[in-house]
Amino acid sequence: MSEDDVKLHRVGDFRVANGEKIPRYQKVKVDCKDEKDKRRSFTATVTHVHKPLGSAAVFSRTHNAYIFDEGGYLIPKVSIVAKKMREYYNKLVQQHGSSTHLPLHREGNLYNIWLKQDGSSHELVALESFD
Repeated sequence: MSEDDVKLHRVGDFRVANGEKIPRYQKVKVDCKDEKDKRRSFTATVTHVHKPLGSAAVFSRTHNAYIFDEGGYLIPKVSIVAKKMREYYNKLVQQHGSSTHLPLHREGNLYNIWLKQDGSSHELVALESFD
């Protein structure tokens, strides 16, 4: 989407992870196709980024997210696949427990994990290469 497509009106700023601010423009409706050529439509807030960014809090209203090493999926909650995956997850937890699962807690628009330190901290040595 270019600034020529819609007359943009700045409505505020986003604060990014490093603390810097980037402009936040109004919301727009975007009609598009996904990588499988399926038509999609979504509402987005416009800003200056290189790739579209999604809010987990917004996605979670209508989709379940499944994240793996190689990527993941957003699956509509009303789909048979999402319903069956939730049922199967609950069945597996009943059989095997969930003591190794790390719960995510929604707090406003963020998901957090709750931890408390019970040991000492150790300085990590910076890596020269991530190969």
